[in-house]
Amino acid sequence: MRQVDPSAQMLLDRLVAAHQALFSFSADVKVEAVSDARNETTLASVVYMKPNKARVELKFAQGARIVSVCDGTTRLYADGKKHQKVKAESGEKAIIETLSQTGLLIAPVFLYLTSRSAPVHTLRPGTTRVLGFTTPTTLDGVLVDVVAADVETKDGKGRLVFSIGKDDRLLRRLEINTSNQRQSLSLVESYTNVKANPKLDKKAFLLAP
Repeated sequence: MRQVDPSAQMLLDRLVAAHQALFSFSADVKVEAVSDARNETTLASVVYMKPNKARVELKFAQGARIVSVCDGTTRLYADGKKHQKVKAESGEKAIIETLSQTGLLIAPVFLYLTSRSAPVHTLRPGTTRVLGFTTPTTLDGVLVDVVAADVETKDGKGRLVFSIGKDDRLLRRLEINTSNQRQSLSLVESYTNVKANPKLDKKAFLLAP
């Protein structure tokens, strides 16, 4: 039996609309991944400017860096071992590919929020069994509404928790917990210093690692 709160669904729709309406965006991102086999934390900065410019820089605990950047015509990927330039895709696909190259945004949710050119077309995989609100809170000094979704996919069961800015309706945290016969996995993506439609200098998209 499905239990879906229409007001929670409406808030998720507003989340999507708020993000996809952005012309530019910047944020610091912290990704925490915990499973039976690993416990990792990654820090990054993310900026993009539509239709075709983006930059992601990852910083790992051991000091390693990964940079993925697109200036609108060329994409660069550099990780210390690899330094590769390729022709950029057209339009917003260039942003999606730039964000995808680093593997930072483990869940495709942020890609979907960023552009309709993303390879996924929904916030929630599989079948949603329960969708509703949990307790509002404050993250990075921002009041957020919290929506939780219990889903079932062919790989098992999961829970997604979206923390959404009360005023701007932008994502501040995404939590994903999954479990199946093989393992359990917890992912938390936290977005801080979020800026909607900031004025970005062209230097942000220079093809330099």
